[in-house]
Amino acid sequence: MSENPGNESAEESLRPRRRWLKWLLAVIGLFLAVYLVVIGRQLTKPLPEGISMKGPIHRLEESSIEFLYDLTYENEDDEIVAEQRIFDRIFQMIDQAEEYILLDMFLFDTQEDPFRDLSNELVDKLIQKKNQNPDLRFQIMTDLYNTFYNSFENEPLARLEEAGIPVGFSDMDRLRDSNFLYSGVWRMFFQPFGLPSAPSDEGWIEVDGEPCSIRSVLKALNCKANHRKILVVDCGEITRSIVTSANPSAYGSKYSNVALYFEETSPGIHNDIYESERAIASYSRMKFTEHEFEGAAGERVEDGTGGIEARFVTEGKIRKGLLEEFDSLGEGDSISIAMFLLTEREVIDSLVSASERGVDIRIVIDPSKYLFGQDSKGVPNRPAMSELHDRTEGKIRVRWYNTHGEEFHSKMAVIHHSNGKAVVFLGSSNLTRRNIGDFNLEADVQLIADDGSEIIREIDAYFQRIWENKEGECTLDYDELKDDSGFRYLKYRVQEQTGLCAW
Repeated sequence: MSENPGNESAEESLRPRRRWLKWLLAVIGLFLAVYLVVIGRQLTKPLPEGISMKGPIHRLEESSIEFLYDLTYENEDDEIVAEQRIFDRIFQMIDQAEEYILLDMFLFDTQEDPFRDLSNELVDKLIQKKNQNPDLRFQIMTDLYNTFYNSFENEPLARLEEAGIPVGFSDMDRLRDSNFLYSGVWRMFFQPFGLPSAPSDEGWIEVDGEPCSIRSVLKALNCKANHRKILVVDCGEITRSIVTSANPSAYGSKYSNVALYFEETSPGIHNDIYESERAIASYSRMKFTEHEFEGAAGERVEDGTGGIEARFVTEGKIRKGLLEEFDSLGEGDSISIAMFLLTEREVIDSLVSASERGVDIRIVIDPSKYLFGQDSKGVPNRPAMSELHDRTEGKIRVRWYNTHGEEFHSKMAVIHHSNGKAVVFLGSSNLTRRNIGDFNLEADVQLIADDGSEIIREIDAYFQRIWENKEGECTLDYDELKDDSGFRYLKYRVQEQTGLCAW
């Protein structure tokens, strides 16, 4: 007979609980192991062919390139003025098309009583052109966000389809995951269920007052997109291209933006844009309208002197190119940045190091009053600029763009070398981890020219105009909106590093 029958009974009663606990720990351990493997894989997996490209240098005539900008500001009479150039040029390009139109733009939307209904203006122009020239071929590409991942019908895009102009959507699942803590769970448990096959009224979650599928909401939380804004039109003997920071958005029609416009009669920037877009279509299993551009074989060089040189750069190659430029600078050189968002860690560290070497750095930036229509309380730009200001003891000079409900949406960096060369990066990419870290689809042009060239003078004049408030109040002193909050600085750093944010 046992001396402690009570203890044995208690021991036996605990055994099932211990077995259950062991099973629970084993399941948790297995989940964590698989979760970490998924995260690691999705952060480092090879990119699809043709993504993150650095195109060859093309030598251009100075007359074949133009700098354009939209600018919203307060004039001397306290009136809000919106100068618009970019989409006027885009509509002119469509009018001039003869054989082919290739358009990839991020955002199509509608809004009640907008400043300009740009999405529908663009769609009207495309449909009008098709009616005038039924043989004209189209390749229209965009991001699935426009239908909120198959939960809504996007009115402008639906009108294109009805007119016989097909719209293709890029597959962002093939790219790496920026919001990796969430995306690891999404890929394990929710991705296999796919998306709604078509918009319906059956969703039980409301987004912007519309019923929405939970699968679409879960997909949206991955927070990555085809963020490109480009147009190529074949006009016969001339091919015209534009690379811009501007979306055809009704909501964003008052935003300040920048663009580079090209006219080419031989292979050049437009060929690289075409090949890059074809690569997106290929990995997205999207039908792509092939086209051969006319024109004699153009000169392609890896290096050269004189004239204007340009190359098409995308995704992570934008960051690489910028860092190479920043890290090469010293005393007598300068950097001027006009940007919507600037938070990427390597870029910030490189700017600080450049400042310590005597590089003159000026930044005009959106104050993050509003982000995607929401009050963002200054995050991320104000704590990010506070870091740059404090780490360089004010040597990096910052001015806030004075917004009035709109955004300063420009994305441009101008580097001046003391040897008389200037380098410009301009396009769709903000300087954030998501935008230039091979997570989003982005498109920029790198421009190399002499300081005295007309295109560089125009770009410099634009920056001086907004820096010095030459024709109205565009910018505010750093001290007027600076934010030294430790909490908001920590929030911005965590969000930038983990991707737990919309930027």
